[in-house]
Amino acid sequence: MRKKKKKKRTGVYIACAAGAAVCLIIAGVSGSGKELPKTEEGMIRLQSMEERDVTAVEELIRKRDKEELMATEEWQNRTPNEKMRTAVILGDSRTQGLEEYEILDGSKVLAQIGIELTEADPYVEEAIQLNPETVFLSYGLNDIGATGGDTELFKEEYSEVIDKLKEGLPNSRIFLNTILPVQESALEENPGLSRIEDYNQAIRELCESEGVGCVEVGDLAEDDLYEPDGEHLTAAFYPLWVDRMAEVAEI
Repeated sequence: MRKKKKKKRTGVYIACAAGAAVCLIIAGVSGSGKELPKTEEGMIRLQSMEERDVTAVEELIRKRDKEELMATEEWQNRTPNEKMRTAVILGDSRTQGLEEYEILDGSKVLAQIGIELTEADPYVEEAIQLNPETVFLSYGLNDIGATGGDTELFKEEYSEVIDKLKEGLPNSRIFLNTILPVQESALEENPGLSRIEDYNQAIRELCESEGVGCVEVGDLAEDDLYEPDGEHLTAAFYPLWVDRMAEVAEI
């Protein structure tokens, strides 16, 4: 009988302590010099905390499910068109190779030979009309000469394109590809292309300031994947590029 009474008394102490803690959370700690919140305000705060916790758990579950899906053979063996099903890519002649080599459907590739950022508006408008979930941009090679080596001007022009896409596609994600390097034969033809890495650093800085994704592609450009001009890529390069974009964007 004594043991039972002792347990009961201990349980009462614990219940009282817990009740006091809850009261402190709801009412606020006195003596802080601040006005004590009302009970309703305390309950709202507790409810808000619960909602945040639920959201965090849901996000963890979503991330886990996505990782499991991406690890499946079916996911990894998708065709380039399946990987880019909800995406479009805007860019220059190198980007056009995705369509020319029939890696992607033409509707997903909005590109033009020799295009500069200041000429991108028609393609931006077309992308907005398509309303994709993900937009990839691949500009810069032609802009090195167009901006006279001025990376700050390059960032300003690129930022305008990004801002137009953000305004027209507020729910879409945007990713910038770095500029693919060129071979020595292309540098001999156009020495200005030696600034590619400077412009790539500008792209990385722009991605950070604009809050958009960055797709690093330089390591994909093996020597045997270049055309004789040392600037453009063979068909074998393009599936690798699609894989990299899909990997970074998790699509």
